[in-house]
Amino acid sequence: MAGPLVAVCASWIAVKRTHDTAPERVMAVMFVWFALKFMFFGAYVAVMIRLLSLRTVPFITVFVSYFIGLYVMQALFLRRLTTTK
Repeated sequence: MAGPLVAVCASWIAVKRTHDTAPERVMAVMFVWFALKFMFFGAYVAVMIRLLSLRTVPFITVFVSYFIGLYVMQALFLRRLTTTK
């Protein structure tokens, strides 16, 4: 599950840097990263299931759990970013 972790960390770094330099652009950056992650996660799941022949149900169960956990953390970080200062 390194792929989703790297994708979420990269998007968070982009959001944080944007907020530090131009807070009014944060929503636009988040939208771009959402689209990029949407495509990346689709390709990631396809590669893992088709090319690596992972069992579908266990992989999807773990992937969804990991996905939800990462996005909860990102939401908490975003809340902290916007409420401080």
